[in-house]
Amino acid sequence: MLTADGFDGCLIGKDSKDRAIYDADAMIELLVIRDEMEYEEAVDYFWFNIDGSHMGEETPIYVFLNYDR
Repeated sequence: MLTADGFDGCLIGKDSKDRAIYDADAMIELLVIRDEMEYEEAVDYFWFNIDGSHMGEETPIYVFLNYDR
């Protein structure tokens, strides 16, 4: 199973194909707190560098659990 380095606390499970599933909102929040990014910067970073890095069939899945933003 491929995992996203530095985001262990954002891992929420795995699917039937053994792909890691992450809470994308928690990942963005972690970027804001840990890496001292502005919110918009963290969102851009997430979409380009995390979600945008396709690693084949084992690429982790990122889900947004909070829809109020």
